[in-house]
Amino acid sequence: MTDLILNISTLGAHSNFKGQGFKQKDLRFLAELFTNWVDVFLSPEIPSWHNTQALRHLEKLNKKGWAHSQVTGKQKRYTLTRIGLLEIVHSISDNNGYADIRYTLLSYYFIRAYKKRIMSLIEAEGSGFSKAVQMEILHLFDEKQFLLNQINELDQQIKRLEIRVDETNKAFNLALKLNNSGEKVDDIINSISKLHPYELENQKPMGELLKEIDPEQRLWEATEGNRHRADILWQTQLNVLKDHRKHLKSFIS
Repeated sequence: MTDLILNISTLGAHSNFKGQGFKQKDLRFLAELFTNWVDVFLSPEIPSWHNTQALRHLEKLNKKGWAHSQVTGKQKRYTLTRIGLLEIVHSISDNNGYADIRYTLLSYYFIRAYKKRIMSLIEAEGSGFSKAVQMEILHLFDEKQFLLNQINELDQQIKRLEIRVDETNKAFNLALKLNNSGEKVDDIINSISKLHPYELENQKPMGELLKEIDPEQRLWEATEGNRHRADILWQTQLNVLKDHRKHLKSFIS
């Protein structure tokens, strides 16, 4: 999420220093400020960003034509172009941060809090502010639509995890049943691979994967290993994503 933090910080710096341009250190400070807001478990006195990161980001914007720079005194100052403003706003509103709700919330906060300010900045960039562009900006700054997009993405990931948990539990139950019936371990693995393939089956079949480990460990992986992966890894993450979805929905209601 480095680009997200830097893009939000760039818009913030451009907004704060409109008319005079912002400096590299201004971008870095805002990046550290937003990181402090998001990464609440970090020690506040530990720097999170380096000057080189801010400089590379600004050079990339210059190269794309999204910003231009000029030297004032001994300091280089940067100003976003109109197209740069639009593109950075688009990158923020199009953020898919379902895996880490902190960045989804930061994007939502920024869109909601800076909506009027950023729109006025874009309007001030020139007279060719067509109705189509106005509609595009309003769409990008539609905080409700942003939340709905994030919720839709969460729905897809939740469905994927639910299937994974269900398939893994079925594989565990099948392996346990076949083992209790006296089936050989390799036959158990082949049955699981055929009926309940794991997500990377097309890259490396389960039978091939488990043959790489000790024979004594294969049965455990097919039974208890599957059960623990479903309970500890995926069901827990599934619960977290459902909780994220619940919080995002609370902003809409």
